[in-house]
Amino acid sequence: MKQILAGIIVAGVILGSACLFLPNFALSEGLTHVLRCESDGFAPQSCFLPFSSRDSEIKEVRMIKQLSGKPCIEGKSWSANESEIIVRNGCRAEFLVSYRAVDRPERRDRWRNRSDSRHRQEESEYSSEDSSPQYAESPTDIIIRSFEDIYNRRPSREEMRFYRSLIIDEGWTERQIRHDLRYRSRADGR
Repeated sequence: MKQILAGIIVAGVILGSACLFLPNFALSEGLTHVLRCESDGFAPQSCFLPFSSRDSEIKEVRMIKQLSGKPCIEGKSWSANESEIIVRNGCRAEFLVSYRAVDRPERRDRWRNRSDSRHRQEESEYSSEDSSPQYAESPTDIIIRSFEDIYNRRPSREEMRFYRSLIIDEGWTERQIRHDLRYRSRADGR
């Protein structure tokens, strides 16, 4: 009996120690992916970025290896936003996508519960399709669709970050995002 009990204790200590060495992806810094993206001739090509965990965001996208004879210059023959890398003009390269851990429990709680009465009041002004207390879509999908419908382009990284914070921190709906984009396009004369 003593041998069985000693065996159970030893097994528990070994398993407990092993758990200390398992990676914690939600809090780990330096998650990276290497992505190969190629433009066929001069046609633009989109390469969607790998999904990251809910508690991380894109830190950086950079070219690490050029595979083509044509130049790959950021802003000219390749660009990146929150969801994809776009290559054009014959650029073929490997890109490093780096993520950083972001611990935002208060944002997740607001995102899920939407308990602020101010948000409930604003929601009652809008149709039921975008006033659900639980979001059916990710903020990224909402922002990309709104930009494509209104500006006929995808948002820049800064625009994506700005509108994601409005949705997550302030509880904005898709209708409010679209209203703001239309207002800005009129103000800019687009």
